[in-house]
Amino acid sequence: MRLRIKESIRKRYNRIPPGMGYHSDVYHHHFEDWSEFEEQKSNGKVRIRRVYTGVWYRQDLSDRRRIFLKLLFSTLFVFAAVLFIICSAQYVGSNQCWYVAITQAGAIAGLVWMGIGIFNHLTAKKRMTIAEYRSSSGTLRVGSIIVAISFTAAMLMTLLFVLLQNKEIMFGREVMCAAGYLICVVAVFTVNHIERKIRYIETPSGNEAPREAVIVD
Repeated sequence: MRLRIKESIRKRYNRIPPGMGYHSDVYHHHFEDWSEFEEQKSNGKVRIRRVYTGVWYRQDLSDRRRIFLKLLFSTLFVFAAVLFIICSAQYVGSNQCWYVAITQAGAIAGLVWMGIGIFNHLTAKKRMTIAEYRSSSGTLRVGSIIVAISFTAAMLMTLLFVLLQNKEIMFGREVMCAAGYLICVVAVFTVNHIERKIRYIETPSGNEAPREAVIVD
């Protein structure tokens, strides 16, 4: 095991060009497909310069359509988040049940993930690097699926709670909470479905870097 760890570290360091120091995985993800090279300034000091030499990603949409989808995604996300909070905050038996609480915790984590994707999607430029594309479209698609699955689980567990209880419960409010989770599923799944249908045009950057430059991967 110790030898494997040493070999992994050695391989990682071998990918780092001389003079450029250690870069974390986060750095590699952020600057993926950028070319790095050393440039000497007029005062004799050396600095690291980066040029994006990868592929640009652009939505195959008109500006009006792009803005409309940004507003639609934001509205559906806020609607689903607010409705989830309302349902999970109801004073009913299911919201005090441990297996329902687990699904609600998963939904909160998914909402945070999806929220990051929504924010990156809103602030994304028309032309994106591969890192920007993944942090916006990629994060949004993954986050919305996690939320949709969690909302579905919350709905099913709430209905299961209703079926398993022999004592008197607030049946109407329990069913309304389950219906609310279902509406949340539809809202976030709509975002996921639309985003998956969007075509992204890939074009080479056309930027050139010196021959000694190192491409970050």
